[in-house]
Amino acid sequence: MDISSAVLFVVLAAVSMSYAWGMRGTIIGGEKGAMLPGAVMGMLIALFSSSEVLKDNFFMLSAVGAMSMYLGGCMTYGETLGLSMNSNPPENFKKSIIALVVKGFIWFSLFGAFVGIALNSFAGLLYTVKDFILIFALIPVCALAGYFLLNKPLDPKNGKFPFIYFSKTRQESWGGLLGILLVLVAVAAKNKDSFTLNLVLGAGLSGGIGWAIAQTLQAAARLPLIKGKRLFEKMNRKKTIDAWKLMEYSLGAIGGIGIALTLIAQHDKFSAIAAAIDSRGAINLPLEKYSAVFTAVWLVLIALDQLQFIIKPRFSLSELKNQKIVKATLSESEYEKCLKDAERKESSPHFKRYAFLVEKGEFALYSLIPMFFVLCGSSLVGRLTSFFILYLVVVQEVVFGRFRLLKHRRLINTCLILGAVLILLYELALDTTFSMIATMIMYTIFYDILGILHVVPVEKDEKVKLGPFTMLNYCDLSVFGYMSVSGVVSVLLLALAIYF
Repeated sequence: MDISSAVLFVVLAAVSMSYAWGMRGTIIGGEKGAMLPGAVMGMLIALFSSSEVLKDNFFMLSAVGAMSMYLGGCMTYGETLGLSMNSNPPENFKKSIIALVVKGFIWFSLFGAFVGIALNSFAGLLYTVKDFILIFALIPVCALAGYFLLNKPLDPKNGKFPFIYFSKTRQESWGGLLGILLVLVAVAAKNKDSFTLNLVLGAGLSGGIGWAIAQTLQAAARLPLIKGKRLFEKMNRKKTIDAWKLMEYSLGAIGGIGIALTLIAQHDKFSAIAAAIDSRGAINLPLEKYSAVFTAVWLVLIALDQLQFIIKPRFSLSELKNQKIVKATLSESEYEKCLKDAERKESSPHFKRYAFLVEKGEFALYSLIPMFFVLCGSSLVGRLTSFFILYLVVVQEVVFGRFRLLKHRRLINTCLILGAVLILLYELALDTTFSMIATMIMYTIFYDILGILHVVPVEKDEKVKLGPFTMLNYCDLSVFGYMSVSGVVSVLLLALAIYF
């Protein structure tokens, strides 16, 4: 990798990951939201790998990146952040930062571990199907062991907390993820995979240190410093800055830079893996003959998961108690209808049982199951994850979330759902996927448009009049202004890297 390519890699990783992590916290959140930055970074690694085969099959690394970042999204960190900024002076700034280093390290290390293992596997190096059977057999055992050893017991009412606890009342799960990470590291060490071990360390430090720096910036933007002023004081007074988004943008940028630099520092090993992939002329998929079976099983499970959005009530009972929602969207007759629907379904033991299974099963459904299929032999699962699933998760959120409040929601929702069906049919029927540029446009411009619509205010007192137009508040304008610019810049830089 020459100097110009290395610089472009770092800059593109910084801009696109800053965008992706900011968008993740804006429109989806949670595990599914974390898939976006993982998919973006996986795509960039494929692009700058120097392997033509890997570039053509970028969706495989995009899928692995998305699924690996999904794992860390299950961690709670709101109260952890609060320890360093919810009071003045902070309740426990040191504990908050140490906790974020731990959680950030685990989160990004999982990305590094799976991507490193995937790259070697795609090259036909070091790993076999037996290794993957071993890994995915040990993952649930070690995840549960880590969870119960490090994150239990938790009973705040009776003063019972885990020995190491980084929140105030919420159930943490970082111990379970640490168990998964240890499995991956142990197998990589057994197979003498120094490339993956270095990527685990580099990505982990990028996430841990990145979050520590990012949260320090957020705390400084919220609390007065030594001279009695906050960071970006003028912007704070004018309410044109969002400190939380500042943290997310910074974390994404630092994490992206760190991962890119780790790969650049391992250029020789990275190039050797890329050369091995190209020498094969195709991605190594040892169980490729079972690809159709893998895909069919996974899609059936996805379909069962999607039933929740068909059978669940439009508004939950708790939402119907929110007068802002009721006044903004429902007439009295509509309110009564929604109330009866919610009461009937939420009292049904069958609905409760199904909702419980869906909640617990999605962790495997969107991450571990398709990860096993991709690593062992299904490029189709990789293609579907890279585009269809990344489209689906954001449509789920807006169609069955904020878009319930929009005036023309039925038309918009119908178009978005129809789009999901057409994308799935396109990828299945033609056994192909969209180009790298088209995929990045979906990750950025499409997500950005939905994000802006997602926060369109529905009540007069939430709006700010600017000239003849009714706009979002100033803070929303700065947030989405940054994301719109960084999203477009990401597409342009990607095009520059591809074509020039």
